[in-house]
Amino acid sequence: MPNDLLMGLTRRMIGLLDRHATDLAPDIMYESVDAYTSRRRLEEERAGIFARKPMLIALSADIPAATRTEAR
Repeated sequence: MPNDLLMGLTRRMIGLLDRHATDLAPDIMYESVDAYTSRRRLEEERAGIFARKPMLIALSADIPAATRTEAR
């Protein structure tokens, strides 16, 4: 992601937090079912999200507390 885009999104997020607001559509928003069932979109998300950086996926109960020294 270009740095200027990242900085703009960060400023926008901080502004929303400061105002206790969210980005909402002005009315009910409808999404095509293809957004959830499209093979092409699945592959784009896998490549754009999951393949770029490692992700920690675990139950929170499996993550040791900061004071625990137990290793599994």
